[in-house]
Amino acid sequence: MTAKKMNLAQKLLGGVGGVAIVSGGVISAFLPDQASSYDTWLVAYLVLVVGVAQVVLGWGLSKLPTKKVASYVYTVFLAFNFGNWLVVSGTLISDQLLVYVGGAMICFAMVVGLAAIRGAKRTPYLYAYIFMVAIILVSTPVGLILSTMRG
Repeated sequence: MTAKKMNLAQKLLGGVGGVAIVSGGVISAFLPDQASSYDTWLVAYLVLVVGVAQVVLGWGLSKLPTKKVASYVYTVFLAFNFGNWLVVSGTLISDQLLVYVGGAMICFAMVVGLAAIRGAKRTPYLYAYIFMVAIILVSTPVGLILSTMRG
């Protein structure tokens, strides 16, 4: 697919996801040898959740013949990124309420993402997209529980 044919989902979700992956790598390069658990968590979170997961979501929304309504893409983009910002901010300043609200925003984004593909033809793209959404929907509550246990 050429850059001219790249649609809104790929530009927004894929672009920010790519920046998050690179940012995680840059942060990792500057961490001391004995990085704290928060430092390593931040790098992993940026790369895997904010980065890779978001790239896959953008790819899925762009590849699937769906209700390609811009409002779905914008809602997924804004809720997912705002939720991630709240999770990261809340974790770094030890504010559990921010972490929970962020987790709820991420789950909301996934529900909207599922609504966007309602009625899509059953293809491997569809199953890959649903698999990524399922991973996020399962891992978000698990992460919230772990963050509570951690203190």
